[in-house]
This record gives sequence, structure tokens and C-alpha cells, in this order.
Amino acid sequence: MLAQNIRHGTSDGLRSGNGVISVLPYVEIEGQRTVSDEFVREIWRNMLKDRSAHIVFQAKEVKSEEEMIRYLKDPMNMVVFVFVDSQPAGVAWMNGIRNNYGNGHFCFLSKSWGLCTEKMAKEVLDYWFSLALNGKPIFEVIIGKIPDWNRKAISFIKKLGFVELGVIPKIEQGHGVSINYLERETWAKR
Repeated sequence: MLAQNIRHGTSDGLRSGNGVISVLPYVEIEGQRTVSDEFVREIWRNMLKDRSAHIVFQAKEVKSEEEMIRYLKDPMNMVVFVFVDSQPAGVAWMNGIRNNYGNGHFCFLSKSWGLCTEKMAKEVLDYWFSLALNGKPIFEVIIGKIPDWNRKAISFIKKLGFVELGVIPKIEQGHGVSINYLERETWAKR
């Protein structure tokens, strides 16, 4: 099975930003998930070590390994894991999916920061925008909602081509939320 063939990353960092990037959907095939619960637990532990778990999950919907597993298995979340040279490098998911759009979320592990994060995000966006049903693209727009204090994340998605519409004040634990979007048509022209 595919999940058994994925190596768990043990290095302290990825050697270069030129590695082979792959995106693996987190789905169930014949009763088995494409990665194990233990793999998801290790991603959570890395997020804690990187101090990114509390940033990604501002609303506190995930506070433990088991909650992370439940959250990612929730059918309302379309999850992918990102690998660089077969080593785990991040997780991304879409939720709030309606009609032809959804909310996109990224969390890349620190061993890939600054090396290939932009390339990994682009692979994820390529994957999401390539999804089709009966030959028709599923997603025309991906929305990014980021706490306004997280200027680094806002700057990052702007580099990817997202357009910032503005900030809705005081809706996220007293902070504003930056509303951003990326159109498939714009993405295809890059």
C-alpha cells in the first residue's frame, strides 16, 4: 500500500530547495488511509516543535494529536500532505467548500522554511486547481483568511498571486482577518 511506502522524515532539514515535491491526497482507499494515524501524529508533533500549531489553528479547534487526526479525517476537509524527496514537509487542506470555491490552508514544517515553501504551495495550488468533475474544474477560486497580525503569511500568499481584498476587524479573537483570493484563471496565466 502507498502509505507503507512513504518514509518518515528523520533529517533535521531538507538539503536544498531543488528537491522533488509531491502532493499526496489524504483519502481512504479500500478502508485504509493513504497515511497512517501515526504519520499524522508525527506531523502534529512537528507543528508543535515548530510552534506553528497555535498559529494555524487560531480558533483552537485542534489541541492534540487525536484532535488533529479527527480534524483531518473530517469529510469537510480536503487534505493533502506535501513531501520533498519523499520526506514529509507539510500539510494543506481546503474546507468551507461551496459551489466553485473553498478556503485554503497551508502548514509547512520548519525543515522546509525558506528552501522550497513557495514551490510546495504552488504544487498544492496546481493540484487543487487541476481537480475536475466531468471535465469541468471544481475550483474557480481559493480563498485565504488570515489573522491580520500574521503579515508574514499574508505576504507569502500575495507572492503566490492571491489578491488581498481587505481586513474585517475584530472577528478572530479580537483581531481582524485579512480576506484574500486567487482565481484559477489568474493562476493558469502565471
